[in-house]
Amino acid sequence: MPTLATRCRQCPPSGGTVVAYLPGQEGHRSGHRAWELTQRTGHRHHDHYDPDLDAFLVIDNDG
Repeated sequence: MPTLATRCRQCPPSGGTVVAYLPGQEGHRSGHRAWELTQRTGHRHHDHYDPDLDAFLVIDNDG
């Protein structure tokens, strides 16, 4: 699993830390996971689809 992501406009310029990797068919869970982690940690998280990996990634924007 990659440790940095820079695939979408929500990713910070330095990348961001990948904290979860969900196969493409589990994408419906990635948005919820990002929201949950934001609430729990206070760090902004987001999710996006990575076509090279055919997976949704949850990114810690402050990581």
